[in-house]
Amino acid sequence: MPAGSGKYDELCTYVREKSGGIASAIVVLHGQAGAGFSVQCPKEHSLMLANIFRHVANEIEREITDKNPPPDSPPEAL
Repeated sequence: MPAGSGKYDELCTYVREKSGGIASAIVVLHGQAGAGFSVQCPKEHSLMLANIFRHVANEIEREITDKNPPPDSPPEAL
């Protein structure tokens, strides 16, 4: 996941292998090859990864909008 190759796949592979993880995801802004992302995740963990991304996005949004509700509970994988 996702299907096809991306410009940051080698970096994503490096992160996954170096960390010993089963999945990795990277987002690059203003990189040498431009902006892009790469995700490596077994299909059976894709839904968990989507939930983690939602949690991260919600926390970023909460921080930048200066809302003060307590943070959401992290997904089970965190």
